[in-house]
Amino acid sequence: MGIFDFFKQKFGKQTCTLCGAECGVMHRSKIKGGEYICNICERQCSEYVRLSELTKDEILGHIEYMKRQDKLFNDVYSNAKIETMPSAFNMHAISFCDEMGMFTILNRNNPKNKTYHEMFRYDQVASYERYEEKDNPTEPGKQPVVKEIGVIIRLLNAQDRVEFDSEKSKKGLRPHPYIKREIKVPIHKSDKEVDYTDNIIAHFNYIFGVNDN
Repeated sequence: MGIFDFFKQKFGKQTCTLCGAECGVMHRSKIKGGEYICNICERQCSEYVRLSELTKDEILGHIEYMKRQDKLFNDVYSNAKIETMPSAFNMHAISFCDEMGMFTILNRNNPKNKTYHEMFRYDQVASYERYEEKDNPTEPGKQPVVKEIGVIIRLLNAQDRVEFDSEKSKKGLRPHPYIKREIKVPIHKSDKEVDYTDNIIAHFNYIFGVNDN
């Protein structure tokens, strides 16, 4: 491949393998196998999957999965009793629906303008924990500054080989068909805000009976 062909392939317009539209370098994503999909088709996918790890057929299956999720959200979830934490939020929040055994992650800005609603089953959750990110001070004697507080959720996926000891045995878990990496849910930008991550962790503990005798 000559230098011209290299730059043409890398920076020139490509055809979306799903819809056939032409897409420039800023409006496409490369998928497994060297093909591309445009931003409009990408909006139909979960923001928590890596499209570079999926083939065209896998992405088509994933989009059908997202359509079913969206129908379930509109027909059932949106009419069910839910509890959102925090109820007023500037970044993200988690909306729990205990009667369905599912939750959603809400993004105030929705920068990727996703087409479909996405939900997660309680029995897909392998673990969860609170996290803090801090900026280290540039001047001596100053304390680190908290820049983000949130919750990390890890889902069981088909590639996992998880062994649970008898004390922490988790029965009936179902792997998520597409999400392989942890989900980071930022809730606060500062430790000066009321910290609602404890409420989220407490609700997950309630779901999984962590404090039950």
